[in-house]
Amino acid sequence: MSTDASNAAVVLATEMTVEKTLPADWQQANLVGRVMLPGVGPAVVYVNADGNVIDITRSYATTRDLFEEADPAAEARRASLTGTNIGKVADILANSSARDKSKPYLLSPADFQEIEAAGVTFVQSLVERMVEEAAMKEIAPKSGEKIDQARLDEVRERIRGEVKELVGKDFDFSKIVPGSEQAETILRLMKEKGISTIYPQVGLGKRGELFSKASVGLSVGHGAQAGYSSHGDWTNPEPEVVLFANSSGRVIGAAHGNDVNDRYTEGLSALYLHDAKVRNGSTAIGPFVRLFDNKFTLEDVKKTEVGLEVTAADGTVRFKGTNNMAKISRSPENIMAQATGPEHQRPDGLAVFLGTMTIPLKDEKGDTFTHKEGDVVRIGSPQLGYITNVMLPAEKVQGLEKGPLDLARNLAGRGVLTAQGQGEGVARPAQRSGRV
Repeated sequence: MSTDASNAAVVLATEMTVEKTLPADWQQANLVGRVMLPGVGPAVVYVNADGNVIDITRSYATTRDLFEEADPAAEARRASLTGTNIGKVADILANSSARDKSKPYLLSPADFQEIEAAGVTFVQSLVERMVEEAAMKEIAPKSGEKIDQARLDEVRERIRGEVKELVGKDFDFSKIVPGSEQAETILRLMKEKGISTIYPQVGLGKRGELFSKASVGLSVGHGAQAGYSSHGDWTNPEPEVVLFANSSGRVIGAAHGNDVNDRYTEGLSALYLHDAKVRNGSTAIGPFVRLFDNKFTLEDVKKTEVGLEVTAADGTVRFKGTNNMAKISRSPENIMAQATGPEHQRPDGLAVFLGTMTIPLKDEKGDTFTHKEGDVVRIGSPQLGYITNVMLPAEKVQGLEKGPLDLARNLAGRGVLTAQGQGEGVARPAQRSGRV
């Protein structure tokens, strides 16, 4: 971490390079996102094979509009041929944290899409949610106090033992399919034995957990400040894949994201989920959306290994881990089908965090992991690239002063926000089908 002239926390420029940000095969990928143009406003952009960032806002005023197309990847490439070159991707990445506002910098690729997150989608991470709940009942510290690590370890081992007793010592808990007869049996036994059913219900039941993660337009992008709660001393990053769908529910691409969580608040009560999950800067998405094409599909996403690294302000590595999407218990198709369809209209599309199996339990000193001001979090994979953010208490996060109404006014003032179905580059209405 470093600071700029305004004393705002930023990611070092050495971490904001092409090599440390873009997918390994970025020159063959169809990458779209959003960039802030000085004196103009947000622009939809496409990264071409020469490393140029092309402004395609005259064709597509929003990523939402682009994602409505039958083939967003092909249309983005087409639009880039007549778009405006705004600079090299290397230069824009380098400016996306320190942010010299006289130069372009990267934004979150989400604009008007709703943003939701799925929880407990990896059955093997279910135990940690049960630990949260039990810990807050048995050893809850006062706000701002540290968790008693020894007692937390005792709670964790006890719950793991109870689960093993139910499923069998040699059974691989991660192979349980939510909604299956086996899962329902385990859920019933948990109820009979008085073991928590709040998280097991969404982890093992037919229907999973979905919750609103951020207000429209208020996610943060690569290089931005991300926020964590200062209410309790038990906060963590969650490295995830984020799927983007259009208004018909069809998934068109993916990015990475950080679903920042306040374990202290969530553990106190499941009804505090919104408070635990929705804070200034607690929703980070980027660096770009990789659109699906004949070389990259949802099947590739399902094989992705999402890396997580947390580095302290002094450069100390506080945690490393991997979220293996191949081990997800509730399939991306199942999650998206639940999030869309006839009962859940998404007129401006949807972005959904798919959950994680990786939750930092202890830091580099062996203490209960919790964020510290200045932590740098890097999340990503060779397939989708890497998003890096510097962590601050949520009340200190900058750059979220404007919302979707301001964006709409800006686009209208630039003459690029035309009526749907009229004018250049406006997406045509799609019939809702709930298809993935």
